[in-house]
Amino acid sequence: MDFLEPISQSEFDARVRRAEAIAHDLGFVGLVEYRHARSNSGGGSFCLAPTIESDLLIVYADAFSRDAAGDDFSLEAIIAHERGHQLLHRHERLLRVLPKRKCRRIPKRFWHRSWGR
Repeated sequence: MDFLEPISQSEFDARVRRAEAIAHDLGFVGLVEYRHARSNSGGGSFCLAPTIESDLLIVYADAFSRDAAGDDFSLEAIIAHERGHQLLHRHERLLRVLPKRKCRRIPKRFWHRSWGR
């Protein structure tokens, strides 16, 4: 198994700030988290919540590795891809043409405590 090298708290905080800044510059509304873990998802993940303010964008260590490689997707591209998921699931006009099964909500039993019930 390929384990990640630990990073300092200051590097962790810098990654959080960078991911949040890019996400918000791209128009993402909701919570942005950084996880120092491998993802098997390309480096990012969008989680649809009950409200747009509670939507979750998770940025994994893979996204920063891919960005640093220089010949792979940039961090901006990875986050923009996840922002696209939010647009598809939250845009009123697009929702009318999307098949209903494609737009799933998180079951209440998986709601984060900050989302309310």
